[in-house]
Amino acid sequence: HDGVIRSANEEVERIFGYERGELSGDSVDRLVPNAARPQHADLRRSFTAAPDRRIMAKGRELKGLRKNGTEFFVEVGLAPLELPDGPMVAAAVHDISDRKKAESELIRLSRAVENSPVAVVITDAAAVIEYVNPQFTEVTGYTAEEALGRNPRMLNSGVQSAKFYENLWSTISAGTDWRGEFCNKKKSGELFWVSASISSIRDASGEISHYVAVEEDITD
Repeated sequence: HDGVIRSANEEVERIFGYERGELSGDSVDRLVPNAARPQHADLRRSFTAAPDRRIMAKGRELKGLRKNGTEFFVEVGLAPLELPDGPMVAAAVHDISDRKKAESELIRLSRAVENSPVAVVITDAAAVIEYVNPQFTEVTGYTAEEALGRNPRMLNSGVQSAKFYENLWSTISAGTDWRGEFCNKKKSGELFWVSASISSIRDASGEISHYVAVEEDITD
């Protein structure tokens, strides 16, 4: 509870960059960036006053400090220990740098899709719409709430034959990208032409889980 490291396993030493046993007897502040040390001390006092299992990363971003001075994102789980020589704290430290990087990339991708000048539609494997971007609403007149849960055939104009859509579905369900042009119908009944690219997305097992359609209005 005084913040002195009594023991650290090889994984902790690996992610923080220390040699075997180098951390034993040192202050845990050695693993905490300077700017976060006052807050860390407050958290330590809070834990001492009410020791229970908790995840320190919930609701906040925690960073660790490597021996070489670089900072990285961590998640820390705390649990109280009652040992013969007194109460202690077990801390399980997870390096979540890759997860934070992925989250950041996902946010950037989401913003790009939201602000895209072309319509983007994402469906599940059964072609049920799960997402449409604002440009889809701008072009078709359907709000996201009106489109979600429906099939893209809600836009069918009747200009293309049933065989046309059968070939399209056959192509994308086989995992091959489809590119072409077709005529759709807006909520108002007005017809418009799009240049479309439809691709499949596979899950970790290699099975198709979603389809993504990117459509540009080429009526003019």
